[in-house]
This record gives sequence, structure tokens and C-alpha cells, in this order.
Amino acid sequence: MNKVKPLAAFFIVHLSLMWHSYPQVSISSANSGHWEPIVLSLLAEAVLFAALLKGLSAFPNQSLMDIFDNKLKKWAARIVLLPFLCYLLLTLSLTTMMNTSLLTVTFLRDTPIWVLTLLLVIPLYAVRQGLEGIFRATLVFMIISGPVILFSLASTAANYDIHNVMPFWDTKLSFLSNPAYYSSLLAFSGFTVVGFFSGKDRVLFSRWRYILPAFLILLVCYLLFTYIPLLIFGKEAASKLQYAMSMSMDTVEIEWLFFDRLSLFYIIASLVLVFVYASLLLWMMVEVTRKLYLPVPVTYLQIGFTCAAYGITMSIPNQTTGEKLFNLDSRISIYCMVAVPVIVYMMSWSKRRSPV
Repeated sequence: MNKVKPLAAFFIVHLSLMWHSYPQVSISSANSGHWEPIVLSLLAEAVLFAALLKGLSAFPNQSLMDIFDNKLKKWAARIVLLPFLCYLLLTLSLTTMMNTSLLTVTFLRDTPIWVLTLLLVIPLYAVRQGLEGIFRATLVFMIISGPVILFSLASTAANYDIHNVMPFWDTKLSFLSNPAYYSSLLAFSGFTVVGFFSGKDRVLFSRWRYILPAFLILLVCYLLFTYIPLLIFGKEAASKLQYAMSMSMDTVEIEWLFFDRLSLFYIIASLVLVFVYASLLLWMMVEVTRKLYLPVPVTYLQIGFTCAAYGITMSIPNQTTGEKLFNLDSRISIYCMVAVPVIVYMMSWSKRRSPV
């Protein structure tokens, strides 16, 4: 069971990156053949993830931070990983903003945003329990929330219109010239979290019988999060919906359900997983900062980054600013997806060639 916990964390990171903006930008990225950008992006992630694992295999007892700290000069490591730190903080802030906005829109309309943003204390408490505590919470919440989310997704099938996905092919791959496609790549950046795991926690990811099914399941998830809104609303309408998945759930009527709206059922289950993801983001930020920038007590860094995320979230005045920050975060995530695996792979290649 202990071996499964890191894999569950890997899934939660990816699922959390899909919840809100991904369906909208994924649908906007293509006029037809929406599965093509998904497959291409996941293949690119698989290649970069393989490069990262290959690089990490040369340093079996070290995490990503240990490798950068030991193999690069301190100033070089700081420059290389500064964008990564910004990516983590921006992602945490934007995730918090999207969650609070969704709660306000759906069923807490009279609750001030600043009160909902205080939900950041939940991941702060979780990160205080350490990585092992986060792993345990990940597995428990996956077991609890997973069936609820699957039930919610399956319940939308009655409202599908197959004509909305036609034409099924885009032979010109026109999505490559669409900026929305590159914004969607943020949802494929979650694999970098594995670099922060210890050597024993990374063992599972080097075995094909685990990692291949994991990527196939992720492929299904990406397709569902894109095609469910597309099948229900059509391309033109779905591409304009900020919370496309929640709106998709609102089209379903189930009289015997405890909640009066299926979307509430789905939102509550998904928020639980997002809180776990937020605690992982906090933990990674603390690890980067403590080892490369500010060697201060962990508690100060945990509280400091929580306050920083709260401040950034509260300083976003409107949706337009949020979209600009999301696009910025997406661009930074592309750098992180490419630079981190490539640099680690190059350092491992150098180590293998050295006589010692």
C-alpha cells in the first residue's frame, strides 16, 4: 500500500490541474479533432517524464533539490529554478482563486471571497504533517472522492449529442498555431512533482506495469474533461464556459440524489482532492526555498507562502486579470516541463561518463 501512495499523488496532481480551466482552453484550442492535441501533449509529457526518470535514476538516493544543490553552482541552481518557484506559487494562487470563484458561483453566493480564500489554512495544516502525511491523505481521499467523481461523470452521458464532436479529424493539426493549445499544456506539467519524491518513492514510476496503465488512465481523464462539455454544449458554447465541467453536471437531474444539484456533489468531491494538491504545492515551494534561497525554519516558509498565495489571490481584481495570470503561468510551466528534465538528464549523462 505504501508504494501506491506516490502514484495516487501523481494522479491527484494531474486531476487538480484539469478541474477548472483545462476544459475551456482544451476545447478552444481546436476547431475539430480535439483528441489530437490531447494525445500529442500526453506523448510529449511521457517523453519528458522518461527523460526526468532516466536522469533521476543516476541519483537514486537524492531528490531533485539535492541534485541541483550538489551538481550545480548555487547561483546557477537559483537562476534555473526561480521560474519553477514562480510557477508553483502562481499555480497555488490561481487554483485558490478558481476554487473560491466556483464556490461563490455555485452555492455560497453571499460569502465574501476573502472568507473563502481562508480555506488555504487546510493545505497549510496538511503540509505541516509532512510528505508522508500528504501521501496518506492522498490515498484516503482518492478512495473516497474517486467513486463520487466517476458517478458524476457517468451521469452526464444521457445529455450527449454525438454530432458536437464532428469532424473528428484535423489533418492540418491547426491547433499548433492556436495560443490556447499552449495554455492547455499547464495541465500536463504535473509530472515534475515526482522529482521531489525520495528514491524509494520513485521506484514505482520506473516499472512499466504501473506507469503505462497510469498514462492510459490519464489519457481517458483528459478526453473526458474535454469531450463531456463538448458533447453536451457544442464547441462554440463550451469554449466560452469558465467552469465547463460544473455546468455540464448542472444539466443532469437526479431526483433521489442527496444534493439538489449534481454539480454540488461533483464540486465537493473534487475540492477535497484540490486541497491535497495545494498542500503538495506548498511542500514543494518550501523544499525549493529552504535548500536554495532562504535556509530558515520550515514553519516560517509554510506560513509565508500561504500568506503570499492569499495576497496574490485577493489582489486579482477580475476574470481578465486572472486569465492573463493563467496564460503567464502556462508559459512558465512549459519552461519547467522542458528545462527541469533536460538539465537533470544532462547531469546524469555527465555523471555516467565520469570515471568515478
